[in-house]
Amino acid sequence: MARLLELQTFDLPDQARRTSDLREAELAELKLAAYEQGYGAGWNDALQAQSDDITRLRGDLGRNLSEMEFAYRDARRHILAALEPLLRDIVGKVLPTLAQKTLLPMILEQIQPIAGGLVATPVEICTSPANRELVERLLNHDGELPLAVVTEPTLSDGQAYLKHPGREAKIDLDGVIAAIASAVDAFFHSELHGDT
Repeated sequence: MARLLELQTFDLPDQARRTSDLREAELAELKLAAYEQGYGAGWNDALQAQSDDITRLRGDLGRNLSEMEFAYRDARRHILAALEPLLRDIVGKVLPTLAQKTLLPMILEQIQPIAGGLVATPVEICTSPANRELVERLLNHDGELPLAVVTEPTLSDGQAYLKHPGREAKIDLDGVIAAIASAVDAFFHSELHGDT
């Protein structure tokens, strides 16, 4: 029969086994320390990357908001520049026409409160020479009120005075139009020319 093969055993003696166990414990501690150090470095890297991302996002947001603000101001300026001629035409052409059509109803509105107290003293309506015929035509349809139309060359077409003893009323649509025109001029001057 064949002989069994005998191999040399490499078992460590007891002391070598203890040294090996000690080395394994040291190795485990070293592995744990290396893991914690790597984990900490990874955590710090992640925090730094997050901080860098936040800084970049804030910068991007600031630039985008600045660009949007510039675009808004530019668009607003263009819109106002387009509206300016329209508003100036309204003030220069439409309002005077409306004032002329509105003057006579405003005169009647001012006369009505004092009409009940009128006896024989007429209300004197001072108007521009250009408006005299219109005022007389409007007032002649109702001949019950004692009214006298007087022209005053210094009055413009949008002005009239109503005089009755103890009372006087002024209608100045031209002044209102001038105030509106001044407000429109001031608005566009400050908005389009930067005087804020």
